[in-house]
Amino acid sequence: MKTITNLLLSVTIGGLITTGSAFAQNNTVKENTEKADKQLKEEQKALEKKQDRAEDLIKAEKNAVKKEENLDKAEEKLEKREKAVKKADKLVERKEKQKNRADKKVERKANKIKKADKKEAKAKREKEDELEKNND
Repeated sequence: MKTITNLLLSVTIGGLITTGSAFAQNNTVKENTEKADKQLKEEQKALEKKQDRAEDLIKAEKNAVKKEENLDKAEEKLEKREKAVKKADKLVERKEKQKNRADKKVERKANKIKKADKKEAKAKREKEDELEKNND
């Protein structure tokens, strides 16, 4: 009977130890699972942040490309305007030369008219002087 009692006691103690061990293992597994879940959530958050950052970088790159295209267009417009300004400058220069030539021509004609007026005035004075001499 003592053997049966010892056997029952051994089985009971073994069962308790096994149950305790199982609970301990279960707690360990539970803790490890919680740690793994926590770590997984942190990694997911980090991954989401990286994805957000990647999306931001993609948007920034698209904006940079658009700005570069706009800059290229602006440079083309500027070049066209510069060409137009050069063309206008050449036209202005040509018109100024024409004006200068016309001014010189007008000045020469004005000088000729002055000379002719002087000659005419001189001739008139001489005629008047001659008439006075003839009258005297």
